Amino acid sequence: MLVDSGPMQQGPDAGPTGVDSGTIPGSDAGPGSDSGPRIDAPLGCPPGAARCEGEVAVTCEDGVELRDDCTARDAYCDEGTCVERVCEPGSRACSPDRRSVLECDARGSAQTTTPCALFCDATSATCLLEGGACEGLPTIAVGDTERFSLCSEDDDDTHAASGDCGTSRADAGDRTFALTITEDRFYVIDLRDVDGTRGVDTVVYLRRTCDDGDTQVACDDDVPCTESDPTIGGCASGVQVRQSRIAQRLSPGTYYVVADAFEYDGFGCGTVELRVRAP
Repeated sequence: MLVDSGPMQQGPDAGPTGVDSGTIPGSDAGPGSDSGPRIDAPLGCPPGAARCEGEVAVTCEDGVELRDDCTARDAYCDEGTCVERVCEPGSRACSPDRRSVLECDARGSAQTTTPCALFCDATSATCLLEGGACEGLPTIAVGDTERFSLCSEDDDDTHAASGDCGTSRADAGDRTFALTITEDRFYVIDLRDVDGTRGVDTVVYLRRTCDDGDTQVACDDDVPCTESDPTIGGCASGVQVRQSRIAQRLSPGTYYVVADAFEYDGFGCGTVELRVRAP
């Protein structure tokens, strides 16, 4: 016999069968698996990046840009790195031997060298050209002998001996000759007193620029008695003050020979003889 147990239950949910299509709390009903709005975090700078902004070096460390003003460190920026300057930006100067002009670029990163035909002027840091005080000077060649009186010459304060000739200024009249050397070899420049009326304490100096004492190449005041010309006479105290001699090797170029003398006691201006030889 059948027993009626009433309406059959269809599972715990008496409603329609199947999966509930309602929205599950906390789930995104939109397409895909993204569970919420996208928020992009800042990326910062790429690791190891380096660049220059003018003279400021910009580098990246842990995603943070670091800036270094190179000029404050006497440096310039190159590929994101501060590099020590090789010279003062925009500066001009003479080379130590005064034969070239040294010019620094605007950043201090490089220095150019411009050779001078004569010499570099220390005041303007430019190459000196023929002309001015050096124009129209008498010349003397190797093998020549010139005789003249220093009494007829003006005394110029710029023609003051220095170096091996001491600090006293040769205060008699002076005379300058241009000497052109064409061969690199040993030369002798001799200046002697040939005045028969008074003693002349000679001094001779050699320069690269006629009116610039800083370009002095060599100088001589007195010659030891043992090396002096005995025909001059009057040698005393081991030196011959009436003879001066420069003996040294010279490279090709234009030089200026200055004949001068000291005035004191019985010595003064007078007739002298200048000789240039290549022994």
